[in-house]
Amino acid sequence: MRCSESSAPIGGSELEAVRQRIERWRQTHKLRTRISEDLWTSAVELANVYGLKGTARTLRLDTYSLKERIKATSESPLPQRQSAFVELIAARPGAFAECTVELEQAGGATMRIQLKSGATPDLGALTRAFLGANA
Repeated sequence: MRCSESSAPIGGSELEAVRQRIERWRQTHKLRTRISEDLWTSAVELANVYGLKGTARTLRLDTYSLKERIKATSESPLPQRQSAFVELIAARPGAFAECTVELEQAGGATMRIQLKSGATPDLGALTRAFLGANA
């Protein structure tokens, strides 16, 4: 299940040091100049610790470009998020008015299930089908 990510940059001393290196690099190079490989390598390492979206946002890098570089390094795949079990209990069967469950795969694919009062699907089976063997 997915909680909404805040739009604020993530923290960490290593992340801040790389952010400062990238900013210094940007100040000394022309617009549209390719970022050096050592900075990309540092960004990939941080994305494996802090996650793709937060790292890209904090370092002001293109998310797609960072994701492709992570994929290219076979020994450092995107980190798998821990799944949490959440039990939904209604006061009586069919008592809830509406509920939305959102699932997100590590690669970014999402699935939203809107439950309305009445019959409910097998959420466990839907989750396993969507997340595959990682569920």
